[in-house]
Amino acid sequence: MNDKKIKTIIFALTVMLLIPTSTFASGPQLGPGEWDTILISDYTVYDYPAVTKTRTVLSGGGNVRVCLSGVNSGNKIIAELRSDDILDRTVTYITFTGNYCSSSINVDNYKDGSYAELYLNMQGQYSSDKVTVRIDD
Repeated sequence: MNDKKIKTIIFALTVMLLIPTSTFASGPQLGPGEWDTILISDYTVYDYPAVTKTRTVLSGGGNVRVCLSGVNSGNKIIAELRSDDILDRTVTYITFTGNYCSSSINVDNYKDGSYAELYLNMQGQYSSDKVTVRIDD
């Protein structure tokens, strides 16, 4: 190979490495078949009648699950998963009596556009607890 071909190959490789591709520019890929955490945060859940609300998170649809940890022995946390859309609909209720993850919850019917906007309303049945909430998509 002559010097001109080598310089051309090196130049082409350098240019290819400097131009970002969609794979590099898009960040981590969230995919089917894996749980991707879309919320993890600590909340103080107060006993009835107070309601603690999480921030709204976006799900691309399909299944989500809700996990709570930090529920004190003897207490029960009632969580209402809601769709934060114009209708503000209840998706489901989940009762937590300890560290627990719900089964899969299908949220396809709550998408408006590309996402389902979801949040939790929570109440302690007997006492207040500081809990960690995780929502996986």
